[in-house]
Amino acid sequence: MRPSRPSSPPLSPPASRSAIRLAHVGAAAALLALGCAHQPEQTPVPAARVRIQNHSDFIWRVALAPENGAPPSTWEIPPRGERLVVVPAGLYRMRQTPAEAAPSTAHAPEAGEPVRLAPGRAYTWPLATLLSAPEEPAP
Repeated sequence: MRPSRPSSPPLSPPASRSAIRLAHVGAAAALLALGCAHQPEQTPVPAARVRIQNHSDFIWRVALAPENGAPPSTWEIPPRGERLVVVPAGLYRMRQTPAEAAPSTAHAPEAGEPVRLAPGRAYTWPLATLLSAPEEPAP
């Protein structure tokens, strides 16, 4: 006589094929819904760098207005100071005036100097007056 094997608990009945298909269809629908809700990333416009350098003893106000009509960005550059500005590449109008100057429509950003800033490029925009001179070291 053979020794008897310990009995193992009965296996649960195999899942029906329709239940498995339903699970796969549900998972696929969930993934599809997630994929449709995802917005494609917008490719950022490559930037240009502009270093604005003030070589004078005056405070300068610089405005950079995009040609597309968006509001201008404005900065004040202190005497003998500089500022690095990173903007999307494109067409702009740049206006520079001493900060003490009274604003006028003749000096609105739309009347500024036209500039084209190329993607990935770096520019230097010096600010000076006729009497500007390099800083003298103190004696």
